[in-house]
Amino acid sequence: MSAHKSIFYLLLLAVLSTAILFSAATSSNAELEQCGELDPSYRPDSAAITTLQQVEQPTEIVVFYGAWCTDSHREIPRFLKIIETVNNQDITVTDYGVNRQKQDELGKFEIYGIEFVPTFIVIRNGIELGRIIERPDKSLAEDLAAIITSEN
Repeated sequence: MSAHKSIFYLLLLAVLSTAILFSAATSSNAELEQCGELDPSYRPDSAAITTLQQVEQPTEIVVFYGAWCTDSHREIPRFLKIIETVNNQDITVTDYGVNRQKQDELGKFEIYGIEFVPTFIVIRNGIELGRIIERPDKSLAEDLAAIITSEN
């Protein structure tokens, strides 16, 4: 495993741990669940993966999810598989876990105007290119590739 992947997984683990602790601290009846497991048969669209691998401009994907959310359970493992497969240093990920009241410790949920989770926001040069909210139109990989290659 490359150093980039190792750092990514360590950071993701730290964020998930923080989200779980924050959820437990702020939710009276929180029954926290892990963010799902990837279906072993899942294969991201190869054309979309190739498109994402060819991104050469620094691009950030900001992800909001809830460990309690069924849509997050479906999409987050797929997203992690996509990012792992793409392995592009020019695509960075920032993620925020929210509790059942849709609050995060830094108030980013409100700053980004999030209503539903998961939400994937693609940003380049400080400009939002697009969002995927709750579920993709085609597939997560295809929708991300379409947003990233758009010139909004």
